[in-house]
Amino acid sequence: MSIATTTHAVRASIAGRSRLRRAAVATLVAGAAGIAGLAAQANAEPAVLKVTGHIETLLAASPDCTAPAGLCFAGDVKGVLSGSIKGDINSVVPTQQSGVSLVDVTTTIHTHDGDLSFAHEQVVYNTTPSGRGEFSWVMEITGGTGRYAGASGYLQGAGNAPPATGISTSPYVGEITLR
Repeated sequence: MSIATTTHAVRASIAGRSRLRRAAVATLVAGAAGIAGLAAQANAEPAVLKVTGHIETLLAASPDCTAPAGLCFAGDVKGVLSGSIKGDINSVVPTQQSGVSLVDVTTTIHTHDGDLSFAHEQVVYNTTPSGRGEFSWVMEITGGTGRYAGASGYLQGAGNAPPATGISTSPYVGEITLR
């Protein structure tokens, strides 16, 4: 082998190693940046969305209603959350106070951004037939779809649902933690 051939082979070998070294360094840098991005995402605080608005529903017993108590409701949600609401009444339990019941409801709110799920909505309801149907409620958010996938939080309110009409109206306030 001549000196020129040997020199050329050594330069080619060094150049090849240099390309490998640059590729390895680039891969390490890209991997470190990806890991840092994932760590930043994992450590990022969830966003909390404060919501307010108004809900109006109509209580109805229908053939489509499969709720344990035989009553369902549906209606509209307006405000920060906007869409429709649907619920199944699981139970209505009288309290020791005459004309007041505890109501357990499974509820879903449908919006164009996704659905919010509530395993149980708890309602304290004045069931006096001649009354205005005053009630107070709280819903714990247990999940959702779309924008609300993995959401948690609550909605709460107070309103009226006169037993004679079946129409319920209530403002709502709450916080939704988005993951």
